[in-house]
Amino acid sequence: MSLQDIAQKAYAYDVASEFVDGMDVLAVRATLRAVERARRESLPTLLEVRTYRFMGHSMSDPGNYRTRAEIEKHQERDPIKLFTSTLKRKTSSTTPASPKWKNRPAKPWNGPSSLPKPAPNRLPKNSTHTSTRKVTSDK
Repeated sequence: MSLQDIAQKAYAYDVASEFVDGMDVLAVRATLRAVERARRESLPTLLEVRTYRFMGHSMSDPGNYRTRAEIEKHQERDPIKLFTSTLKRKTSSTTPASPKWKNRPAKPWNGPSSLPKPAPNRLPKNSTHTSTRKVTSDK
Protein backbone atom coordinates (compact mmCIF):
# COMPACT_ATOMS: atom_id res chain seq x y z
CA MET A 1 0.00 0.00 0.00
CA SER A 2 1.44 3.37 -0.97
CA LEU A 3 1.11 6.39 1.28
CA GLN A 4 0.57 10.01 0.32
CA ASP A 5 2.11 11.24 3.57
CA ILE A 6 5.64 10.03 4.17
CA ALA A 7 5.36 11.06 7.84
CA GLN A 8 3.04 8.06 8.34
CA LYS A 9 5.97 5.72 7.65
CA ALA A 10 7.34 6.57 11.09
CA TYR A 11 4.46 4.74 12.79
CA ALA A 12 5.87 1.39 11.68
CA TYR A 13 9.09 2.16 13.56
CA ASP A 14 7.49 3.75 16.63
CA VAL A 15 9.16 7.06 15.77
CA ALA A 16 7.63 10.48 16.29
CA SER A 17 6.65 12.21 13.06
CA GLU A 18 5.24 15.50 11.92
CA PHE A 19 3.82 16.82 8.67
CA VAL A 20 4.74 20.47 8.09
CA ASP A 21 3.59 22.94 5.48
CA GLY A 22 6.97 23.93 4.05
CA MET A 23 5.47 27.04 2.52
CA ASP A 24 4.77 28.46 6.00
CA VAL A 25 7.93 29.89 7.60
CA LEU A 26 6.47 29.89 11.10
CA ALA A 27 5.27 26.29 10.81
CA VAL A 28 8.74 25.19 9.75
CA ARG A 29 10.28 27.16 12.61
CA ALA A 30 7.92 25.42 15.03
CA THR A 31 9.56 22.10 14.15
CA LEU A 32 12.43 23.12 16.40
CA ARG A 33 10.56 21.19 19.06
CA ALA A 34 11.74 18.05 17.24
CA VAL A 35 15.34 19.23 17.65
CA GLU A 36 14.70 19.93 21.31
CA ARG A 37 13.18 16.46 21.77
CA ALA A 38 16.18 14.89 20.04
CA ARG A 39 18.59 16.73 22.33
CA ARG A 40 16.57 16.13 25.50
CA GLU A 41 15.49 12.51 24.97
CA SER A 42 17.86 11.31 22.23
CA LEU A 43 14.85 10.38 20.09
CA PRO A 44 14.50 10.88 16.33
CA THR A 45 11.61 12.58 14.55
CA LEU A 46 10.67 12.11 10.92
CA LEU A 47 9.73 15.52 9.53
CA GLU A 48 7.85 15.70 6.28
CA VAL A 49 8.18 19.27 5.10
CA ARG A 50 6.15 19.63 1.93
CA THR A 51 7.03 22.49 -0.41
CA TYR A 52 6.40 23.39 -4.03
CA ARG A 53 9.20 23.96 -6.52
CA PHE A 54 8.33 26.89 -8.79
CA MET A 55 10.89 25.98 -11.44
CA GLY A 56 12.13 22.76 -13.01
CA HIS A 57 14.66 20.44 -11.40
CA SER A 58 17.55 21.91 -13.40
CA MET A 59 18.40 24.27 -16.25
CA SER A 60 17.57 21.48 -18.70
CA ASP A 61 14.12 20.87 -17.18
CA PRO A 62 11.53 23.13 -18.84
CA GLY A 63 8.82 21.92 -16.44
CA ASN A 64 6.36 21.02 -19.21
CA TYR A 65 4.65 18.55 -16.89
CA ARG A 66 2.90 21.38 -14.99
CA THR A 67 0.42 23.93 -16.24
CA ARG A 68 0.96 27.65 -15.82
CA ALA A 69 -2.27 27.77 -13.77
CA GLU A 70 -0.89 25.18 -11.33
CA ILE A 71 2.32 27.14 -10.83
CA GLU A 72 0.42 30.42 -10.36
CA LYS A 73 -1.87 28.76 -7.80
CA HIS A 74 1.14 27.69 -5.74
CA GLN A 75 2.87 31.07 -6.16
CA GLU A 76 0.00 32.59 -4.19
CA ARG A 77 1.41 30.64 -1.22
CA ASP A 78 4.99 31.78 -1.76
CA PRO A 79 6.71 31.55 1.65
CA ILE A 80 8.11 35.07 1.41
CA LYS A 81 4.72 36.55 0.56
CA LEU A 82 2.99 34.58 3.32
CA PHE A 83 5.56 35.50 5.95
CA THR A 84 5.58 39.18 4.92
CA SER A 85 1.80 39.39 5.21
CA THR A 86 1.89 37.60 8.59
CA LEU A 87 4.49 40.06 9.88
CA LYS A 88 2.48 43.02 8.62
CA ARG A 89 -0.68 41.69 10.23
CA LYS A 90 1.00 40.98 13.57
CA THR A 91 3.04 44.18 13.78
CA SER A 92 0.86 46.75 12.01
CA SER A 93 -0.17 48.50 15.22
CA THR A 94 3.26 48.61 16.83
CA THR A 95 5.78 49.42 14.09
CA PRO A 96 6.28 51.96 11.33
CA ALA A 97 4.82 51.23 7.91
CA SER A 98 8.13 50.29 6.33
CA PRO A 99 10.98 48.38 7.97
CA LYS A 100 14.43 50.03 8.06
CA TRP A 101 15.94 47.56 5.61
CA LYS A 102 13.42 48.52 2.91
CA ASN A 103 14.53 52.18 3.03
CA ARG A 104 18.21 51.40 2.49
CA PRO A 105 19.49 51.45 -1.08
CA ALA A 106 20.76 48.08 -2.23
CA LYS A 107 24.53 47.79 -2.63
CA PRO A 108 25.50 46.82 -6.17
CA TRP A 109 26.90 43.31 -6.55
CA ASN A 110 29.96 43.14 -8.75
CA GLY A 111 30.45 39.43 -8.43
CA PRO A 112 33.19 37.63 -6.50
CA SER A 113 35.73 40.29 -7.47
CA SER A 114 34.01 42.69 -5.04
CA LEU A 115 34.76 40.42 -2.06
CA PRO A 116 37.92 40.99 -0.03
CA LYS A 117 40.79 38.65 -0.84
CA PRO A 118 42.14 36.53 2.03
CA ALA A 119 45.77 37.03 2.94
CA PRO A 120 47.90 34.13 1.60
CA ASN A 121 49.18 33.31 5.07
CA ARG A 122 45.56 32.93 6.28
CA LEU A 123 44.81 29.91 4.08
CA PRO A 124 43.97 26.77 6.07
CA LYS A 125 46.76 24.25 6.48
CA ASN A 126 44.75 21.56 4.70
CA SER A 127 43.98 23.88 1.78
CA THR A 128 44.35 22.50 -1.74
CA HIS A 129 46.15 25.70 -2.72
CA THR A 130 49.51 24.56 -4.11
CA SER A 131 51.03 27.72 -5.54
CA THR A 132 54.50 28.52 -4.22
CA ARG A 133 54.59 31.91 -5.95
CA LYS A 134 55.16 34.81 -3.58
CA VAL A 135 52.44 37.44 -3.54
CA THR A 136 53.91 40.90 -3.91
CA SER A 137 52.33 44.30 -3.84
CA ASP A 138 52.24 46.52 -6.95
CA LYS A 139 53.42 49.47 -4.85
